[in-house]
Amino acid sequence: MLFARVFLCFPVQGKIIFLFLQDPRDKLTGMNYNLFDNDGRSNLLPLVFTRPVADLRIGILTIREKWEWYLDSVTTSLTQDYLAEKYPLEVAEDNLLIDGSVLPNKLLVDELLRLNSGEYLEKVGQVIGMRVGGDLPENLDVKGMSAVHILICLQREGNQHR
Repeated sequence: MLFARVFLCFPVQGKIIFLFLQDPRDKLTGMNYNLFDNDGRSNLLPLVFTRPVADLRIGILTIREKWEWYLDSVTTSLTQDYLAEKYPLEVAEDNLLIDGSVLPNKLLVDELLRLNSGEYLEKVGQVIGMRVGGDLPENLDVKGMSAVHILICLQREGNQHR
């Protein structure tokens, strides 16, 4: 996905020259975003019999739509086998797997985007997201990966958000 670019246009010796300024988010264009269902999915039955957890509506938007708005990119789903035909998973060279039951905010998205390949983000033992190469880990196992970011709470303007 290419982001909007700012460009300058000016005439030089009778020709029009276009100068494109790259959006810093363009470095993320090779990343693929996948929302996965965690073990708590069974607690949401029967609501999730026909869809991934990320497609549940919270307010006016689904969880997926909220993530896509923050990431400014399309997401795919890693869900139950019987839903895989309707919700296909796309795997690229650089993948960011995100728990589809977690609601995004700017601070969380920034932390996830800072992950290097082979690192994951967790809160109290629950994996929030992980960045992996072209091979996805079996059953989203984080063995051998580095938990470099442990979220206890996010602070903004002196208020604690848990």
